[in-house]
Amino acid sequence: MELKEVKITNASGIYSSSFHSLESWIKSGVDGIVLKTSTYRPREGYVSPNVAIDGEKVVQAMGLPNPGFKKMGKIAEIIKEKNPDVFVIASLTSGDKTELTEMVKYLEKYTDALEYNISCPHAKGLGSAIGYDFELLEDMCETIFDNTDKPFGLKIPY
Repeated sequence: MELKEVKITNASGIYSSSFHSLESWIKSGVDGIVLKTSTYRPREGYVSPNVAIDGEKVVQAMGLPNPGFKKMGKIAEIIKEKNPDVFVIASLTSGDKTELTEMVKYLEKYTDALEYNISCPHAKGLGSAIGYDFELLEDMCETIFDNTDKPFGLKIPY
């Protein structure tokens, strides 16, 4: 995959927010990782089981569980210190400009790029609630552009 100056030949998607899980992916030879989406405050997410299967249909709802953006930033910092050649993308979401500004300024210090998650349909006020409110989405994207020079992309709804 190549986007502008960013080239990743073998990237790992979001699997876990644990440092040890991410380290195992890095040791397997991935060129880059996308961290689990972080929010301003830690979120527990939904109680398991959070998958429903009905014939050929599968519905999954995690509720954006994560340790919060500061903890994810620390995880990214450790990963970059140990593995400077691994491309680290921080995924984040917030519908609040003040929170988003703080998150972007903090996470950009430890990562190579940012991903703004507007796809989660389950977390109230986050994810697709932002993605389908085009005025809010424009405002949030401008907030990101105004606060970082790092590459950033959108994780969009299916």
